[in-house]
Amino acid sequence: ALPAHRMSIPWRRVSGLRRRLTQTVFAVLPLVLLAIGVHPAIAAIPAVYPFFILIRRGFRRLRKGVARTGLTGEHGIRLALSLVPLGIGWSTGNVGPVGWVAISLFTLLPLAELVVTRVAPGRKLRVENLPGIADTRGPKFPVNLVLFLDLSLTALAGILLLVHVPAGALLVLPVVALGLAGVSALDSYQRIRESVDSDNNLYAAVEAYDPKFVLYYGVPAGSAYQVGMWIEFLERIGERFIVVLRRTSAFREIAALTDAPVVVRTNIWQLDDVITPNMTAAFYVNNSAPNVHLVRYPHMTHVQLLHGDSDKASSFNPVTALYDKVFVAGQAGIDRYEDNGVDIPKHKFTIVGRPQVESVEQQDPENLPVHTVLYAPTWEGHYADTNYGSLPVGPAIIRELITRGQTVIFRPHPFSYRNPEALQNIREIHELLRVD
Repeated sequence: ALPAHRMSIPWRRVSGLRRRLTQTVFAVLPLVLLAIGVHPAIAAIPAVYPFFILIRRGFRRLRKGVARTGLTGEHGIRLALSLVPLGIGWSTGNVGPVGWVAISLFTLLPLAELVVTRVAPGRKLRVENLPGIADTRGPKFPVNLVLFLDLSLTALAGILLLVHVPAGALLVLPVVALGLAGVSALDSYQRIRESVDSDNNLYAAVEAYDPKFVLYYGVPAGSAYQVGMWIEFLERIGERFIVVLRRTSAFREIAALTDAPVVVRTNIWQLDDVITPNMTAAFYVNNSAPNVHLVRYPHMTHVQLLHGDSDKASSFNPVTALYDKVFVAGQAGIDRYEDNGVDIPKHKFTIVGRPQVESVEQQDPENLPVHTVLYAPTWEGHYADTNYGSLPVGPAIIRELITRGQTVIFRPHPFSYRNPEALQNIREIHELLRVD
């Protein structure tokens, strides 16, 4: 019996809500304490916790170069924290007109962050190696710098007010923060305009490049090996071609694999910008759902390469009948469909061997007996009927090979690292090989 998928309680998500609720309470509590007359130095203490959490998060994202801000669902916390300087000024009194303006401006910072967060991603056109079209440039400075600076200056203003620095002297702090937010928003607007212009000129650029075929890839980052195993052989054809991606997250990985133009088109209607009448073929390396968006172009021959050839269910998927041509390693690749009740006309199949093994040397009597073993287990699949992975017994296999004096090369499937149980077996095997 195949193991069924088991549901589990999403404790991590629940704990995230609990942390957010705690931050909210600690952000609002100073305002309540100030309102009932508690001394400002004591009332402001609870705000230290949410200030520390958000400033640390902004700093970490800034250091790692993360493009998105860490404010999702936490604008309310930011708004409460921005009121802390105003509350301290109100409780101490003797603020003065300029001081009231200064500490009131801090309440505008969360609103400015909303605008910056909204427009900072821009309308990104991701393109590489296409003559006449440049990839959308990045922002002039990281968007998380706005978050980090806003929080830091707000916390600094609260501290300065507690040590009796005149509120009017703090006017420069919110002005600097708002100025940075404004510059960021204007820069984002300019990048959006540049991206729109590039998008409008994209079809003309592709038409001028005149590609003869397209390699289409519709899945997110983390599966670049599927393209990597075929890109060299497509380049050997000697004709111009382009690579069309449907997910921005895969752009960097795929663009690093080829000198051919790589373009991201996230919506189905955007495919019209990169498909020209002179394209004669489209190649696919998997059966991902977005493939149907390109198969609808009838003037091209649609060729399914897949990224492996085995007795797994994915190698006789009925969806494969969708394509005009199906390239397989050998006759077994054709028979597999019929043997499993999948009716695909024989004329659709073309035997091409397995090009990736062209450099593998044949075994001969001179290198017998075998002293080196490759252990390359497949992954566990998305569903129970595609779980062919041998990693649960992998450590036992490796122990036996080591006992027999074999040299072992271990190469697990990249997706196995995403499965906690499989990852544990991978680590155990690496440890066995390290000790040996």
